[in-house]
Amino acid sequence: MKSKYYINLFCENIKYLRKKHNLSKAEMAKRLNVGIGSITSIENGILPPRLSARVLITIEESFNVSASKILSVNLSES
Repeated sequence: MKSKYYINLFCENIKYLRKKHNLSKAEMAKRLNVGIGSITSIENGILPPRLSARVLITIEESFNVSASKILSVNLSES
């Protein structure tokens, strides 16, 4: 199932960006305007049901990486 691949890639990229920028889960949650539980879920490969496109836009702005890249490229390998 291709969608599962993209979900896992997104989740791994969020975790990678948090660690690359030395952010705690609380700091990442604040930066993305989500709860800490959402960050924990994402890092465990689970997309929270209420996650919005706004999060992608915030990631683009905060980390200077395009949404298409977050969803299609393993950032830890690029």
